[in-house]
Amino acid sequence: MQKIKAVPQYMQYLRKLSDFETLTDEEANLLMNNMSIKSFQKGQVLFDENDQRTRFYFLIEGVIRVERFDIDGDFGFYSYIKNDLGFPYRGLLSDKNYPYLARAMTDIQIVYFPMALVERILKQNILMATRAIREMSTILSATENQVQRMVTSSAHDRIVQAINILAEQLGADFTEKHVVIPYRVTIKELALVSGTTRETAGHVIKCLAKNEEIIFERQQLTLLEGWFADQSFDRQERIFKL
Repeated sequence: MQKIKAVPQYMQYLRKLSDFETLTDEEANLLMNNMSIKSFQKGQVLFDENDQRTRFYFLIEGVIRVERFDIDGDFGFYSYIKNDLGFPYRGLLSDKNYPYLARAMTDIQIVYFPMALVERILKQNILMATRAIREMSTILSATENQVQRMVTSSAHDRIVQAINILAEQLGADFTEKHVVIPYRVTIKELALVSGTTRETAGHVIKCLAKNEEIIFERQQLTLLEGWFADQSFDRQERIFKL
């Protein structure tokens, strides 16, 4: 991990984004004076599930995968955070530990603040607290929908839903004819999220490509017009925060 000196320009950038746009000058200065910026390499873990919840993060660049398992380690839940998003919103003002593991899926750069300070500001800034509550509601709804969509015995359908999840959470360049996922997507990743084998995931991807529903080349995944004819996927960009 490389630690980078925090500079006022970062706070100016953050204050333009919805997570921090309601900060007063005094609150912004307080956060800036307690802000740290770090770089993580692909595969590094920011924090593990049940680690003490001491920091609130904001992703400047890259992609993070969050992972959570049931008590037996049999059921896994995966989701993604892309750049310009803060996390974790889950557990604000209540939990003492992180609800999931956060892993860098690419080389990333993050900003983080002491969680206690962020929660103190939330208690005094009604507009920011209101927005945080809305985010928590969005998270709950998105999580419930994702779990419901993945509960099927069909490996094919789970892989299709895994692609939808990636497109919803990481997709870009939304048009009437395609959605591009501007990050590397591996067969292994699709198998992991869908709870299938790499062989099964690879077979389904080949079938989808043959039917001209997707293009999958050099780990670049693009959803084509044929995909939307069979899916209820909304082409409008959706943002899920965790």
